[in-house]
Amino acid sequence: MSKNTVIQILSIEPSVIRVQEPFKAHWSVEVDDQADLGNVELTFQTDDARLLLFEHQGEESPVLKPLALGPGAKIKKTTLLEVRLRQGLVGEESRDGTAAPLSVHARLNGDGQRLLAISSGYGVQVADLAERPSTKIFI
Repeated sequence: MSKNTVIQILSIEPSVIRVQEPFKAHWSVEVDDQADLGNVELTFQTDDARLLLFEHQGEESPVLKPLALGPGAKIKKTTLLEVRLRQGLVGEESRDGTAAPLSVHARLNGDGQRLLAISSGYGVQVADLAERPSTKIFI
């Protein structure tokens, strides 16, 4: 991971999102003056294995945005995303209509999917999604 590159999710609108409805992710990338990353790929991920992030009305594959990052690059952009439930999952709806917490991360990959930078998680709520069961390994 490059210590000279920082990617951040600045904000997400709205703070409560719905499956297959658009939401905005505002993000930024800053590259050190000494780093020349060239062509990289930006992806968005969640911390919930049940869900995938896609570009709104985009392809049937998760978000993969190509970026060209030279020394000293500073980018601020907004991407329109949507969250989708993985195919084949059943019974993931919230029984009482509450929202489940979710963290969204932005990730920059270089050649061969080499991790260059990852953002800290940005917390949102997903409406009508069941709460994740807590996993206990050593009880």
